[in-house]
Amino acid sequence: MPKIKANNINLYYELHGKGRPLVLISGLATSHHIWLPLIDSLKKENQILIFDNRGIGESDNPDTAYTIEDMAEDVFSLIQNLNLEKPDILGSSMGGAIAQMLAIKHGSNIGKLILDSTTSKLNFTSYLASDFILGLYKIKMSLEQKALSFIPWVFSSDYLEKEGNLKKTMKDFLKNPSFPTESGFKKHLEALKKFDSRELLEKIENPTLILRGEKDILILQDETEALVQNIPFASYYSFKKTGHSICIEKPEAFTKIVLDFINEKIFSE
Repeated sequence: MPKIKANNINLYYELHGKGRPLVLISGLATSHHIWLPLIDSLKKENQILIFDNRGIGESDNPDTAYTIEDMAEDVFSLIQNLNLEKPDILGSSMGGAIAQMLAIKHGSNIGKLILDSTTSKLNFTSYLASDFILGLYKIKMSLEQKALSFIPWVFSSDYLEKEGNLKKTMKDFLKNPSFPTESGFKKHLEALKKFDSRELLEKIENPTLILRGEKDILILQDETEALVQNIPFASYYSFKKTGHSICIEKPEAFTKIVLDFINEKIFSE
């Protein structure tokens, strides 16, 4: 299992393919495994870095409070230690918050920025939803029941009602080898609650693509619009009839949009 010391902790990572580097940053409660189905498509022309954030999967879980800034420094240190030159950055959900701070603090050291299903300040309803999910750790219920409590928040009704999708989603959830511990989830959640980049977005000078699922109930439309309006060189693309987990609901369209942006092509779904 490849690990590397970055920002004084050990991070699990994988490199796939060759070419212009693209770093994928996972969200709350997700490890590098969420990106694995996309790797074959993404690595055709690019070198892809996937990794586990601190507190989940094979990476260290330091016994201290986390901040989004800490995790951004983890990523920057990882990029430096792997000698990746001005990689493009894709951050999803909490990973998008990490990506924002990476661009704010180290924008000259990275290329393009893709912010997927993310926000500059988490809304209160999403606070409560995340607290509810954290509370499930303390309740004696089956993993299947916990999955059914979690899944409706991150997938659209359009996706789940299609034959086979709910069954597949449950299966993937139950076989997840990197389900977060209560400690790791809590520290990620607390970091996300404290995150607020609203007054810093104008510092992001990298070409930026902001992605949103039209039916996302965790990240609200006005939160997405705030990113579009306040990041100087921002473009926007919305996936119709799609929830929070765009890369799972529409993997082919997602990878195409990402690669089109990196390679300066016209977006098309």
